[in-house]
Amino acid sequence: MPFGFAYGLNKLLWRLRVPGTESPAGNLQFLRNPWVCSNEKLKQTLGWAPKHGSRETFELTLRARGVLGADGTPAAQPAPAEAASPNGHGAQDPAAVG
Repeated sequence: MPFGFAYGLNKLLWRLRVPGTESPAGNLQFLRNPWVCSNEKLKQTLGWAPKHGSRETFELTLRARGVLGADGTPAAQPAPAEAASPNGHGAQDPAAVG
């Protein structure tokens, strides 16, 4: 898929607040030009060591988002009545609150 098309589509979906659109189109640049750096200087100079590895960090992120259960298996999908609000961001619609 051409980058320009993907960018425009993501920008439109983000503006319309379509559920499942997780970030603004600008973040697609990280797919095109990933931000990679080394922590070797920190380790050598300060004796620093990361608390978590890449895989563990990824798993923690998935658990925090409710995608992965505590035992490492995929989390159960919410029932339709429990799904995100109509605005697609999980927050209650202020007009619906009584």
